[in-house]
Amino acid sequence: MYARTGCAASIGIGHNRLMARLATAVAKPDGQLRVRGDEAMAFLSDKPVSVLPGVGRQTLSKLSALGCNLCSELARADPHALARQKVGAFTPAPHPYTSPLLIPPLSPPPP
Repeated sequence: MYARTGCAASIGIGHNRLMARLATAVAKPDGQLRVRGDEAMAFLSDKPVSVLPGVGRQTLSKLSALGCNLCSELARADPHALARQKVGAFTPAPHPYTSPLLIPPLSPPPP
């Protein structure tokens, strides 16, 4: 792309939109990264929870108070404790961000 347009581009490939988005951020600048479905938990484990969409200042503060600073810590967190602390959209049911495998894979748009 750079040779043709003079613009750098980064590409992230993932089994769902979240993984593709995070892979793109890691691939910057001017790189590419593919995160397979079976690699998602390992890929996320050392990332701060702040990389997750919907985790802003207030949610980050509440998660930090619960000892959830990394995605791996959030994945191990008690969903009931998250709900009691009214942490963002987290509920007693497993939240998609606690397991990237629960997020449905991307599918092509209908014809």
